[in-house]
Amino acid sequence: MSNGGANFRIIRDERAADPGPARKLLRSDDPQITGLVGLDMYVTEGDLKIPDDGALMMIGNTEELTRACEGATSQMIGRIATASRLPLIVHFVRMQITGWPRNQNDTLIVIGSQTYWDNVGSGPSAKWTELDVRVTSLSLYYNTSQNSLPGWIQSIKDNYGDPTVDKEGRPL
Repeated sequence: MSNGGANFRIIRDERAADPGPARKLLRSDDPQITGLVGLDMYVTEGDLKIPDDGALMMIGNTEELTRACEGATSQMIGRIATASRLPLIVHFVRMQITGWPRNQNDTLIVIGSQTYWDNVGSGPSAKWTELDVRVTSLSLYYNTSQNSLPGWIQSIKDNYGDPTVDKEGRPL
């Protein structure tokens, strides 16, 4: 278990530009949204639709994040897309979280279109890693296609397992 489980939020401001403030926002929300199903006000016809000028933020360990995708598909939510199906850009960091009884590494992910970054007036900080693939929708089903969010979450752990920032967003 991570420190706090998985948390999710859709935002339209610059708080996703840096991992530290993004994590603080996700961990201090009251009430916290602990699953993609909790974002039901953004669900239309089986898609979780991010506003074109917004971004979906999520944090948790690999198991928690993939379990959230499974929970969404069990509720007939199958994809993530922007309202106008703009190409999605996925940024992530692996965060070192000190926890008991052992240290934990969480993955913090921000998904949005270039319109989001243009709207907030700044790009993501250099601390973020950007996935090379841009797609108009992300599948919440676990498979090997290039648009499977659970597949990407597992790939991030497998290929970027070591944390790149601490829980405050400072580079390690």
